[in-house]
Amino acid sequence: MKKIVFLIFTMVVIMVTIMYGADYKLRINDVIKVYVHEQPNLSVTVKVGPDGNISVPIVGVLKAEGRTINEISNDIKRGLEKYLNMPIVSVMVNQYASFPVYVLGEVNSPGVYDIGQEMERIEQVIAQAGNTTSSANLREIVIMRGKEGQRITGKANEKVDLEQILAKQEKFPIYYGDTIFVPKDTRGTIKVIGEVA
Repeated sequence: MKKIVFLIFTMVVIMVTIMYGADYKLRINDVIKVYVHEQPNLSVTVKVGPDGNISVPIVGVLKAEGRTINEISNDIKRGLEKYLNMPIVSVMVNQYASFPVYVLGEVNSPGVYDIGQEMERIEQVIAQAGNTTSSANLREIVIMRGKEGQRITGKANEKVDLEQILAKQEKFPIYYGDTIFVPKDTRGTIKVIGEVA
């Protein structure tokens, strides 16, 4: 029975790795399941803490934030090899942390939205916020980059012309932690994307 459970767990780990990619880097608040074959006392579910670390029985505290599942699995295995002969370790993400983006200003439903992945296009995020109001200035949208956005773009703030992006069918990425501010149009000409509430 234990072997069947281990095989099922291993297959799930493989499927999740294929779906989300082996390169997925753990983030704060991700919850991971550590399964040590035939060692139920060492098999745990742990959350990546605010410090970016996890705590695993016997092994101790490990840095998890920014590291892949394979890297964590190998670290746990190495730690257990001091106490167990050839431990078999499987690790998978049990629950992904949210990918929050903040949408403010001239949108129909300002607030915090979970984009569901590490990056999304600006028009898709604005659509989640109920699209823009009739008084929105689409030519001067301000993006205040979060930690991830700053790391990737090298910029803290960016001004975006959404009309031009849509006309040219360009892709403008929004990363989790970013804030989108849609200002009020003071020029007198009004354009709206999506349905007006």
